Amino acid sequence: METESEEDRLRPPSERRILVLEIEEGERIKKVKVKEREVCWEGFREVRGKLLRGVPKMNPKDCLKYCRHEGCDFL
Repeated sequence: METESEEDRLRPPSERRILVLEIEEGERIKKVKVKEREVCWEGFREVRGKLLRGVPKMNPKDCLKYCRHEGCDFL
């Protein structure tokens, strides 16, 4: 179990929240744990044939692969 650092304790609750996003890659479903601020809520990802809001902003490749919304500040 991870312990919170002093920096994490000082952040607002929305900044500390950890989310699990499911990403479909071919036939596999991958789960990614990210902090709320590391998710682009303008983008969509496909999981089991459904489009779900929220793309992890882990690297530009993720944004290009899943998101590509107009005005993306990550690219």
